[in-house]
Amino acid sequence: MKRGCLKSIVKALDELKHYIKRKTTEKQNALTLLRHTNFNERQIILLQELMQDTTLFFTVQQVQNKFGVSNQTARNDLNGLAEQGVFEERRTGHRIQFLPRPDFMKKIQGKQIIMQSAGD
Repeated sequence: MKRGCLKSIVKALDELKHYIKRKTTEKQNALTLLRHTNFNERQIILLQELMQDTTLFFTVQQVQNKFGVSNQTARNDLNGLAEQGVFEERRTGHRIQFLPRPDFMKKIQGKQIIMQSAGD
């Protein structure tokens, strides 16, 4: 009985290691993809944070404070990501929250393909 439990634990740990390795590779590939798009540095940082925690959302005020940019620049950055299909807007009173679309990674990867085609 103990031997069977130990085998199960070892198998589960191996599967976990493979899962972590696969997810790490996926994340590294996504970060590489971001560098080959026309997103600006601030947008790339926001997207990197989003890849770390997909429950994040951003407001103009947060981006303004985070990067020390004007309200209009922060708004342009977020609206640009929304126009690219990465974010969707949610209004809460007078504030607008920018949340990741469920398929935001596909949008980023699609953007990479378009940029590669344009460079060829």
